[in-house]
Amino acid sequence: PAPGGGPKKRRKGGGEDEGGKKRNNFWTHLYHKFIHAETVVIKSEETRGAVEALGLTQKHLKRLKLQFDEIDLDGSGSIDSEEFFEILEENRSPFTDALFALIDLDGSGTIEFEEYITVCVTYCMYT
Repeated sequence: PAPGGGPKKRRKGGGEDEGGKKRNNFWTHLYHKFIHAETVVIKSEETRGAVEALGLTQKHLKRLKLQFDEIDLDGSGSIDSEEFFEILEENRSPFTDALFALIDLDGSGTIEFEEYITVCVTYCMYT
C-alpha cells in the first residue's frame, strides 16, 4: 500500500511545474526508453533462443522493458506479487498465487525482466 494506507497509484506523466505550466514527463520517458536506452541484454540462453525464434529486435525488447517498468511500480527492477495482482486488477487467491508461481521461474518470489520476456514469448508462441 501507498503511504497513508491507500492503494498504490500508477505513475503518470505530466503535472505542473513551479510556474503552473504543464510539463509532460511521458515524452521525456519515451525518448529515454527508445532513443537513448541502452541495449537490452538477454543473459539466459533459453530466453535468448525464444527471442531469436520469434525474431524479436532491440525495438521489441525495449518496448517489453518499458511495459515491465510500468508494472514495476516501486522501480525495484522486479515485479512482486502485490504489483502483479494490481496490474491484473485481481485480489490474491489460490489461482492468482499459482499463476504468479508459474511466471516466477526461479522461485525467488519476484518476476525479473527475463522471466517476464520468457512468459510473453511463450504466450506468443502458443497463441
